[in-house]
Amino acid sequence: MTTATEKTTVTALQTHPEVARARAALQRALGDPAAGAAHAPLARAADALESDPTLVLTRDGQYRWDCLSELVRQLKLLARQAALARAGGPGKVNPQAPRELDALVVRIDQLVDQITAAARPDWDTPAHRAALAEAVLPADHTLATIAAALRSAAGPAAALAPDHPRVRELLALADRITGAVPARCVRSAADARARERYGHLEGQMVWLESRRSPGSLSLGSLHLPDDTPGYLYLARGDADRSKTVHVDDVLRLIPDADKRAQEEKATAQARREHALELLEARKLQERITVETADGQVVTGLLLDYSDHHLWLHRHDVEGVDRDAPWRAPLGRVRALTGAP
Repeated sequence: MTTATEKTTVTALQTHPEVARARAALQRALGDPAAGAAHAPLARAADALESDPTLVLTRDGQYRWDCLSELVRQLKLLARQAALARAGGPGKVNPQAPRELDALVVRIDQLVDQITAAARPDWDTPAHRAALAEAVLPADHTLATIAAALRSAAGPAAALAPDHPRVRELLALADRITGAVPARCVRSAADARARERYGHLEGQMVWLESRRSPGSLSLGSLHLPDDTPGYLYLARGDADRSKTVHVDDVLRLIPDADKRAQEEKATAQARREHALELLEARKLQERITVETADGQVVTGLLLDYSDHHLWLHRHDVEGVDRDAPWRAPLGRVRALTGAP
């Protein structure tokens, strides 16, 4: 005996937005003269959808229907090009369009065969609907990722006001989601996030800032231990100074090389601006002494300078023609003084 709830569920499936969208798209395609030889297979697809509306509610079914929609879109374009090619009209004409159109119709027919083969006469039975529902439910690792993202999003607010009703509500929701997932899946999802975000930096020196110590950066060698999935281990010379941080507690992680490059860039910019101030107080052909960041000291006549470089001639660089201009980037100038 069919219950009222089951009748309501069946009706809801028949009028589901995805089903209605697929039905409307097929009706438009069937009403378009461009359908041509593809009209018959498209009509079979429409019949299959009416016989089993769940065809577009599974992952495989949605994929097949998306493919069919794309082929129908191509069909309209090729039908127009094929008509021009047959008529020999003016302008750019694709002479292969008729042959390509025939091949496209074959592909549509083959795809519709797959769609109709998947249709089931028992689609409206509770057992089949339950099996389909199980198949399209989010996977455990997806739920674990959602729960972790929710905790991470609520983290800053939780640090400021852990007893705030909204904060407690969100964290409780994350706990309920986690409760529906086996612990191994939670760890697996966290480990996947850690390796996706930071796996390419394993073994490198990095600076890490965590939620436990906001505003404080720690330098160490990054490792992703297999025995603690989802955690980052920052080796800092000895066990007492080393740190273990969960991937969702990482606020910032900067490769040491990138940090040093940023610092060097900032230092070079400061040197350039300082050198420009000193040069603006000098006159061309004035004798000056320049000390670079690598320790080179050169004395000569100021030939010229720009926003980024200075040039000296009549300089004292050994092994170089003293009349050939010597150039120094302003970002590398550590000191600039007058020379006797």
